[in-house]
Order: sequence, then C-alpha cells, then structure tokens
Amino acid sequence: MRVRNSEREGFSLIELVIVIAILAILTGGIALSYNLVRSADTKGTAYDIDSNLTNFKSRSMGSNKQIYMHLYRYSGDIYVDYTEEESYTPAGAGEMIGDSEVTVSCDATVMADGSVTTIAIQKKDGAFVKGPKEIKVSDGDSSSYVVYLIKDTGKHYVEEK
Repeated sequence: MRVRNSEREGFSLIELVIVIAILAILTGGIALSYNLVRSADTKGTAYDIDSNLTNFKSRSMGSNKQIYMHLYRYSGDIYVDYTEEESYTPAGAGEMIGDSEVTVSCDATVMADGSVTTIAIQKKDGAFVKGPKEIKVSDGDSSSYVVYLIKDTGKHYVEEK
C-alpha cells in the first residue's frame, strides 16, 4: 500500500496567476505615480517662471537701476537669476526652478545647457522690452504648459496645452 505525502511541492496555476496579477497592478501603480510626479514638476516649473516674472517686475519697478531677469539651463537644471547686467554667464548661482526632466523652450527654441534667455521691462509702464513672447515647459510626454508674456502690457499668464 502506498502512503501519499500530504505536503505539496510547488505552486498551483491559480496561485501563480494571482501573484502575476498583483505584480502587474503594483507595476502599473508605480508607472502612474512616476508620470504624475513628472507632470507636477512640469506644472511647478511653469508656475515658478510665472511667479518669478511677478517678483522681477516688483524688483525692477522699485529699483533705481535697470534689472534683468535671466532664465537659463545649467548642468541640466533650469535656473532664474536677477542682475543689473544685460549679459549673463550661467554659473548655477540663481534659484533652481526645474530639473533635467523638464524641457523649456523660449519662442520655440529649446534651451540647451548654457543657454540664457534675458528678460527686461520698462520702468514707466511695466511692459516687456526684451524677452520671448512665450516660454513652453514640457515633460516630453504628455504634460505641457506655456507662460505667455504680453510685451505691450507687461502681463503674463500660464496656460496648459
């Protein structure tokens, strides 16, 4: 007479399917979370540029000297800095507002490492006298925001594209 061993060796097909389904759900959740974080970085960078434009206008209108805002890419990251000089050499001295995952384009020209976009305003009415008409911020996939600069009035705003 043969005695059957009651202990199992291995997994049943149903157990394997359940484990694979759980792993697929976790992987999908991680991918979704990553995309949400990238989208938040893109939106944050666009609104940081808009906020810095407001700060720049306040600084410039309240100063006796002409002040320039410099938006630049340095070591892959996006920075903003304010100086009294129109020419600017990127050195990472300003405030970092975006990381290397974010693509920034000024009037359809993508900012490469070392490139600088300089913005200036008129003191009497706050109109932009130097700078792009639009600054596009994207994550390369789906999320894209545009900061519009209205030259004649000095107004600026962010729009999702």
